[in-house]
Amino acid sequence: MDYLFAYGTLQDEKIQQSIFGRTINGKPDLLSGYEKYSIRIPDNSSGTYYPAIKPSDGQKISIPGTLLQLRGNELLTADTYEGDSYIRKKLKLESGIIAWVYIAKY
Repeated sequence: MDYLFAYGTLQDEKIQQSIFGRTINGKPDLLSGYEKYSIRIPDNSSGTYYPAIKPSDGQKISIPGTLLQLRGNELLTADTYEGDSYIRKKLKLESGIIAWVYIAKY
């Protein structure tokens, strides 16, 4: 079982159903030391902007999100969904749980 901290589209039940084939009951959590912003995915011609995070340069900022418990190959499925614009990194959440988090490459 893998923990994934979702702060954007992966919190949406319709997206979860589409990506994983199920709805994942997550728990609210916070990620400190990062700030949220928006990026445009280069290979997405829709012009839509998506949530991303980056270190907050020492500011006391916390990002609210949802802690998801993934099973089997679902983490690899999430990697495919997030694409090449994000990297996956393990970070400690305010709950004390260490979870995978997608951080924008740019």
